[in-house]
Amino acid sequence: MIEGVLKTALIASLPISELRGAIPYGILVQKLPWVLVITVSGTANLIPFFIVMNLAPSFEAWIARNAYFKKSWLKILESTRKKIAPYQKFGKWGILFFVGIPLPFTGVWTGSLACWLMGFSIKESLAYVSGGILMATVIVATATKLGGQIL
Repeated sequence: MIEGVLKTALIASLPISELRGAIPYGILVQKLPWVLVITVSGTANLIPFFIVMNLAPSFEAWIARNAYFKKSWLKILESTRKKIAPYQKFGKWGILFFVGIPLPFTGVWTGSLACWLMGFSIKESLAYVSGGILMATVIVATATKLGGQIL
């Protein structure tokens, strides 16, 4: 059982799978109790938020000191910030729904990166990212339970 919990937590913290993969895996494959699965998955899915929000500024500072990467990094950063500018009007509520709707390439990793790019602090982003995790957890767990009953 501990191995199944650890595997579920790992899947929840990975960039591609996140909750969308961890909850079905924990419930349908590992046959773990659903309350345990959603608790472990939700908690493990919050880990990337702290990784991105704490490491991105350090990474940017390192790149800025490196003359070889600095020019191309600044172009990428400027281009990315221009692309997300139209979405800034949605602010932190947009982050909540972006993280909360379980679609490909939406989730904590991308949402946290968007928070950082928009200049939101960890403190002001945490509630909205956590709310998105809760929303995604409810959606995926419900779909998994209903789908598991059909199978």
